[in-house]
Amino acid sequence: MIILPYPPSGNRYWRVYQSRIVKSAEARTYQNAVRLLAINWRRKFWDGRLAARLELYAPNKIKMDLDNSAKVVLDALQSAEVYENDSQIDDLHIVRCGIEGHGKIVITLSKIVEPG
Repeated sequence: MIILPYPPSGNRYWRVYQSRIVKSAEARTYQNAVRLLAINWRRKFWDGRLAARLELYAPNKIKMDLDNSAKVVLDALQSAEVYENDSQIDDLHIVRCGIEGHGKIVITLSKIVEPG
């Protein structure tokens, strides 16, 4: 289990810069924070199939799309080299858990044992 800060909105994740689509400064800042917080998870889930549970605690009563928040967090974990690619995740549970402080996301990752 790892606790990460609440991510920026998926709607603010990408920007157009000189006719190219790039990650926003806010997205890059978030990814750097995740990289530091997930240092002990680096390459821990590098291969194999994964299950992920994300518990989202919003910082306020804002309307949020769970799927946007999940995508930002899963991309940040990939960037932090926790796993090679978020396509490894076969079992994904996202739970809205209410409001807490500045917001946070509690993430549990586990390897899926394949039969045989």
